[in-house]
Amino acid sequence: MIGDIMLFARPPQPRPVIQNLAAVVEEVCGAFAAQAGRKQLQIDCSIAPALTILADAAQIRVLLSELLRNALDAAVPRGRIVLEGGQIVDSGRAFARLTIADDGRGIPDAVLPHLFDPFFSGRQAGRGLGFGLAKAWRIATLHAATLTAESPADRGAVFTLKWPLES
Repeated sequence: MIGDIMLFARPPQPRPVIQNLAAVVEEVCGAFAAQAGRKQLQIDCSIAPALTILADAAQIRVLLSELLRNALDAAVPRGRIVLEGGQIVDSGRAFARLTIADDGRGIPDAVLPHLFDPFFSGRQAGRGLGFGLAKAWRIATLHAATLTAESPADRGAVFTLKWPLES
């Protein structure tokens, strides 16, 4: 928890190197395979194989781990988590976009605006410190990326990471 607090007080400067997004996502998904198996969850990944981003290797893994952990906690037993990634153009700029969608109950409207606030947890008392998504958001902003969440009615949650690509 001290490390999480320090992330906000004195965030480490990223040491970016070129990362293959598909390889990083596969690695992180592999780390959660046993947990997904216990819940009988299916994790589907569809990431453009040649998509690269400029990111700190350790920090991008932490960010993706927090998002996947959140999806695993939210997904229904025998459910599905879908990760999709590709390149998009928005306002004339190129971005890598990664979405992580679960089939859980979704995020209540009252919780959505506070989702990335430190110490905020939409879970029952004792089931989270309220730092996972805040940490993911902080790492994204340190890399000039955006992290957003939406919860379509009765369709779980979708987190979208938009990472600027170098020209």
